[in-house]
Amino acid sequence: MRRSVRRVAAVAATAILMLAGCGSNPDGSSGGAKTITFVAAIYTDNTQKYWTKLVEDFHKRYPDVTVKVQMVDWNNIGQQVNTMVSTKQYPDVLNIDSFSAYAENDLL
Repeated sequence: MRRSVRRVAAVAATAILMLAGCGSNPDGSSGGAKTITFVAAIYTDNTQKYWTKLVEDFHKRYPDVTVKVQMVDWNNIGQQVNTMVSTKQYPDVLNIDSFSAYAENDLL
């Protein structure tokens, strides 16, 4: 379990780094400061601390990129993601373990 959490975290961190150059401003423009929205499930009591520290370290390296982190309880993440998708409020990075249904419906 601990190993899989680390793998998921590493993949999400990599995705955040890759998106640093692709983020957008709230007004939809692509110049200047960028914002990345990141939604993650809460796996343990330390999950929030982990992502907060990672975002702080990321911001030191990429000061023009803002990462908005939204933590969602593991028991509610599926419903929350469905709501985001149905209202077209897609996060830039989503840390979940199931995405095949979204891919199957061309929602990725």
